Amino acid sequence: METDMPWFVVLAGAHWRQLSPTIFKTHARVDDWSQLFCDGVDTSGRMIELRHKESIILVPNSAVLVAVRLGEDKGRMGFVSDTDGGDIGDD
Repeated sequence: METDMPWFVVLAGAHWRQLSPTIFKTHARVDDWSQLFCDGVDTSGRMIELRHKESIILVPNSAVLVAVRLGEDKGRMGFVSDTDGGDIGDD
């Protein structure tokens, strides 16, 4: 599992925010997508493992639209903008 940099993950569906509005946020550009910043992403298992602080969240492979490992410039490549939220620790 990659843990040296934060990840920005976009999930298909607004229902993720109903499960946990603290972790999952509305995507800034598409209301039907949910997003989160997490500490790690592991794609080696049957489900995608997202590590958020002390929690491990397993989501189906088909739910993940994109997972981007962010460097220091979180706005690079246009994936994350100022309206997408803040740092990895934001709730």
